[in-house]
Amino acid sequence: MRRLTVVLAALLLAVVVPSSRSVLAQSEHCFPETNQCISGVIRQYWESNGGLPVFGFPITALTTETNADGFTGPTQWFERDRLEDHSAEGQGVLAGRLGAQKLAAEGRPWETLAKVTLAAQGCRYFSETGHSLCPPFRAYWESNGGLARFGFPISEPVVEQNAAGFTGTFQWFERRRMEAHPENQPPFNILLGLLGNEVRGSTPPPSPLVFNGQGDLLTQRFTLSPGLYLVESQYVGSSNFIVQLLDADGKYVDLLANVVGDAKPIAAIYVKTAQQYVMEITSSGTWEVKFRQPSTAEVNAGPTAPTTISGQGDKVLFVNLPSGLNRFEYAHTGSRNFIVQVEDLQGRYVGLAANEIGNATGSKAVSAPRTGAYVLDISADGTWTIAISR
Repeated sequence: MRRLTVVLAALLLAVVVPSSRSVLAQSEHCFPETNQCISGVIRQYWESNGGLPVFGFPITALTTETNADGFTGPTQWFERDRLEDHSAEGQGVLAGRLGAQKLAAEGRPWETLAKVTLAAQGCRYFSETGHSLCPPFRAYWESNGGLARFGFPISEPVVEQNAAGFTGTFQWFERRRMEAHPENQPPFNILLGLLGNEVRGSTPPPSPLVFNGQGDLLTQRFTLSPGLYLVESQYVGSSNFIVQLLDADGKYVDLLANVVGDAKPIAAIYVKTAQQYVMEITSSGTWEVKFRQPSTAEVNAGPTAPTTISGQGDKVLFVNLPSGLNRFEYAHTGSRNFIVQVEDLQGRYVGLAANEIGNATGSKAVSAPRTGAYVLDISADGTWTIAISR
């Protein structure tokens, strides 16, 4: 995700290596509401099994994750669900067991909830879990996918309050939570809880991956899971500090740092598929390189255009842009490259908002394909200000 275009600078500057880009997934359907896309078998499942009312918008990209039940594989989170691609096992796409997971996270595993031994008239009884399914939830369960979509009921109807503050009658299922909304006309009198948001929001990002060393080094192989990473480095030395990310076969992937002298460079990269990598580090001093995945809260906390941001040196920032033309006005006080690159949360290049050397002022247009959060990948050695407007 580093610089696509770099102005020639003084010979003292480190050598610049061109950046590679992720390839667009085929047959994508993107949503400006969350700045996420769906494709492939996940998109087919989403569209064929109820779409927006059933699953909500996607809230993450497709990544490889290990869930609470031990499955490791392609996973994508939605507002109301988590979809898992079990095609390698011959099972196709399955919904995650978010209902059971959420109850366990709240300290009330479904196995400990009060059970019944029979069902009233007009209800169904499930001996597998010891729970009944009665109107109005029964009709919704039976007409919208039943066992495959929701799993068995794992509670009786109960009055609770959800994370949004709504209090009503709920019933929990292995994969979902149904909420009765008698104030709505059918079919909206039954809504599915936003369990994707609730469970995903309570899951912290993985622990950072940290490397330390001195001088030139080719690291051992290490694995990065899919997703967006901030690569934060610290360098103490007098000459070039260059960090290149290579795949396990030694092929160039991305440039993580390229500075001279003491510095704290930062880069943003997007890993599309889990695989092994190595870093090739050129250095005369001591260094640290840390890979960390930003939390959803960190991404969402970025300012919304129109806005003005200021800083010094390399930065990676999140900013919310409206779709269409955005005007970037900038000022930089420094002696080396000043580059501002705009990318989406999947690492795709959106536009170059600045590309200067030394003291500079100017403006550029960047067209955002959709409204939502974007990454500003800023390379600078001095102080800078960026004003974003329509």
